[in-house]
Amino acid sequence: MSSACFLIAWMLAPAAPAELPLFEHEPFDRITLNAANDGAILEVEPLELPQRRLPENPKPADTLRVRLLSRPGVEYEVPWQAIEKVELFEQMVLSAAERLVADGELEEAYDYFAFLQQNYDKLPGLAEAMETYLYEEAKAAHRAGRFDLALAMLRETYSRNPQREGLDKAMGLATSKLVDDYAERHDYAAIRTLIANLAEWFPGHEVASRWEARLKGQAEKLLQEARSAVAQQRYGEASRLCRNVAAVWPDLPGAKDLAEEVHGQYPRVVVAVFGHAAPEDWSVLQPDADGSRETAQAGNMEVSQPRPSSLVDWTARRAARLSYRTLMELVAPGTDGGQYMCPLGRFAAEELGRRLVFELRPNMAWSSGPETLTGYDVSRRLLWLAERSSPGRQPFWADLLAGVNVVAVYRTEVELRRVHMRPERLLQTIVPPMTWPGPPAPLPANGPYRQASREDDEAVFTANERYHAREIGQPAEIAEQVLEPARAVAKLRAGAIDVIDRVVPWMLPELREEASRDGAVLDVKPYAFPLVHCLVPSPHGGLVSRRSFRRALVYGIDRERILARLAADRATPGCEVADGPFPRGYARDPEVVARPYEPQLAAALANVARRELVALAALDGPQPPDAGAGDAPTGAEDAPPANGNEAKAKAGDSPKDAAAAPLVLAHPANPIANAACSLIQRHLAVVGIVVAPRPLSSAEFAGAERGRFPEGVDLLYVELATWEPVADAARLFGPGGLCSHGSGYVQLGLRRLADAADWPAARAALNTIHRAVHDEVSVIPLWQLTEHFAYRRELQGLTTEPVTLYQNVEDWRPVFRFASP
Repeated sequence: MSSACFLIAWMLAPAAPAELPLFEHEPFDRITLNAANDGAILEVEPLELPQRRLPENPKPADTLRVRLLSRPGVEYEVPWQAIEKVELFEQMVLSAAERLVADGELEEAYDYFAFLQQNYDKLPGLAEAMETYLYEEAKAAHRAGRFDLALAMLRETYSRNPQREGLDKAMGLATSKLVDDYAERHDYAAIRTLIANLAEWFPGHEVASRWEARLKGQAEKLLQEARSAVAQQRYGEASRLCRNVAAVWPDLPGAKDLAEEVHGQYPRVVVAVFGHAAPEDWSVLQPDADGSRETAQAGNMEVSQPRPSSLVDWTARRAARLSYRTLMELVAPGTDGGQYMCPLGRFAAEELGRRLVFELRPNMAWSSGPETLTGYDVSRRLLWLAERSSPGRQPFWADLLAGVNVVAVYRTEVELRRVHMRPERLLQTIVPPMTWPGPPAPLPANGPYRQASREDDEAVFTANERYHAREIGQPAEIAEQVLEPARAVAKLRAGAIDVIDRVVPWMLPELREEASRDGAVLDVKPYAFPLVHCLVPSPHGGLVSRRSFRRALVYGIDRERILARLAADRATPGCEVADGPFPRGYARDPEVVARPYEPQLAAALANVARRELVALAALDGPQPPDAGAGDAPTGAEDAPPANGNEAKAKAGDSPKDAAAAPLVLAHPANPIANAACSLIQRHLAVVGIVVAPRPLSSAEFAGAERGRFPEGVDLLYVELATWEPVADAARLFGPGGLCSHGSGYVQLGLRRLADAADWPAARAALNTIHRAVHDEVSVIPLWQLTEHFAYRRELQGLTTEPVTLYQNVEDWRPVFRFASP
């Protein structure tokens, strides 16, 4: 085709669309003609060139065959003498990427370079342009304070061109900034890795040398302090110092030998926890009539004591087993309920379950005092639990107990009025010595350890030399450190701690995958029983006193979705949406189905409840007394209270005014509850229910568990350990329990449960309670979670599925290890 015809065809050719980034266009090449052809620009289909390379010195008379984008079916010939410039598509994309880098548009440039690397990785000039881009990206990240990203970009630059000018200075600056950050967090393993990498890339680098000298000096000082502690036989302090040396600079000469010597003298285990069970948090104090927090006494038997079988306090259950052994202990799940043992001797049920016999081991002493445990101590404790005036009275046990006889110094026989399916659960109580004066004197330990010190971030427990079941080789010290989850996992990997007491569920898949690798040093195991997470409504009235509002809460929380956020691995057995306060098993009616997520229904029910409350507040005359969170068997709706937290709606208020004040949602101060309550807050806001989360201390939860619901709280988030429903139903819904304001139907079920003489009758009564709680929404069920702990495999002897972490702490055997540099 002639040149004239070609120019006519070119005039008809449309330009490529401008709205898309260049690399997203269909590939095309661009030809710029010379001045004789008016500098016309032709956009053509990709030229067919060997290896997409232009000839270096084409002959002027030769022609280039092209197809215009507008006429792909027609081939034209363009003489090389008419061509000023040819730009291949990939070269144009590269030029555009370089312009973006020069203009600081680095995010946009990234897509261009990604396209070129995927499709034209051999393009001349691409490697150099990528190097410049990475360096500019590193500079931008450094200016933004993202030093980890800056160092990553510089490392990639180094891999492409180690000789780039100024690279050593830039990498040193980024490394220094990161090291400063890790030093504040005492993450010495990360510091050592960073400076080792820098020294490998640039031997003798000033930043690496300076930090190496600093860490070695710090470790040497710690090592000298450890040697001094060993010389003075302060092995606990020496053990901590040796661990610090290993964390700072483990390759220090002499450090490993000293650490091994200390370990042989004083094996120590460090456990990461969410929080401590402080002595005051272990106590359940009965207020005097004037409301003061004086400890009530009953014949020298104090209600102030650890709570080994707490229904709601994880820390209390964990810490109690470390220092105390109870009369009966839950040790494993069973076919019907749990399996129990008497750690203080032998237990037997005689006379078809109407008589309980305890044969105590002789010469069992407490950690202080001259006394040893006898049958008289046991009898006094059991009678105290049943005495009407006792502040620690257990109504269910009081109704069950007929009498106690001490037939020998170490033999106690307990007569029951009727058979109970699991009396062992009711007897998870600590037997104090007869001469214990009570608080402020600490309750002497009768378990393997006693608390030696307590700080905000660490509690130390040392071995109880007088413990009757002490084992040779057990840890001499258990140190509990309060750590947030990510930090705990990092320290576990580094060997700075040995165990994580409770793994947050969203980190479980990562740790499981790590534990499954060949040669893994970590392992993850489940606990024997799950926890059932629920919301407990206040007995003091307000919106939560309305059944319709409690149902609105159930329908307004997308429990499936929240559970999926919390438990990333839904395949974990035991993780499911709950339909009641009991874990899956013999206490759940199979006909009860969890309510679905229905936000429209939730919003409607919430408005109904607000209008009901406003109407009741507008009535003349005295208000009816509080009926609690449920009804009498007649089915009449709950009434607002006359005391406590008054109804939030006043006469004349609109439903909007009634909801103006947020509902206070109290929860344990742990990461799982924090995350769950934050998600619940968001979900309820969608349906117009405003809640304000508030963490509570263990002491406040102790009061709630004894029936003293926290003032100013509308909803209480609890993690229920209702592992033995045949006994725990009464502790939860009975007099003085956390939900003692349940409906008449619930109380009827409790009476039937108390009269049950066999398992079929007990299951039927529990099914009645389950249905009543579901119908009345006495509690708002959320989900059931299986808890896990993680540990380093050098710590041997841990139970595979313990009830609590320290269930067999006497069998723990920490094997010596010393972190490598």
